[in-house]
Amino acid sequence: MPRHGPRMGRRMQARIRIGVSGWRYDGWRGVFYPEDLVQRRELEYAARAFPVLELNGTFYSLQRPEHYDEWYAQTPEDFVFTVKGGRYVTHVRRLRDAQTPLANFFASGMVRLREKLGPFLWQLPPNFRWTPEHAERLDAFLALLPRDEADARPAILEIRPGTGGEEAALFAGDLLRMYQRYADGQGWRFDILSHHASDLGGIREVTAHVQGAGVFARLKYES
Repeated sequence: MPRHGPRMGRRMQARIRIGVSGWRYDGWRGVFYPEDLVQRRELEYAARAFPVLELNGTFYSLQRPEHYDEWYAQTPEDFVFTVKGGRYVTHVRRLRDAQTPLANFFASGMVRLREKLGPFLWQLPPNFRWTPEHAERLDAFLALLPRDEADARPAILEIRPGTGGEEAALFAGDLLRMYQRYADGQGWRFDILSHHASDLGGIREVTAHVQGAGVFARLKYES
């Protein structure tokens, strides 16, 4: 008889990070932060004590891309930011017609956090109680969220006709209009960067910048 029971499979290990919401609080001065620490170095100081911090400012307003660059540079390599979703989506719009607000939120520059971009926190208002209508609204909202980091990025769409002369160029024009109508239906922003027309009004070449919630997720397999 064996002296020991069966060996258990290898246990998966998960890392738990403990942090706080934000880092700029007057009450922390002289208690957590040294009195002589300048305010612009508070994040750098807090990031040495906590492996994760919540970006609380993203709840109140859209942040500028250069702010994300600064936050990235002020934190250690093995650091993670939790990004709080905008209150315009959750508290003002209450998840209604969220396509455009979500597009603006995800396009504000947070991808510049790169590997330090962690989970997103969406805080619903306290009076957003469960009802069948709210459940449907929440399902629709969740369906708009990107499934991975890349899915939050905008897309560059290029259309060029194949062989076939003017007939192919006219088909390329129809294809462009199809994408424009689809983008409009999704609430995406569709900007033409360059456009070269054929003699009969078709498309020789067109490049467009498409931005919005779930753009890359929907278009990344188009070719």
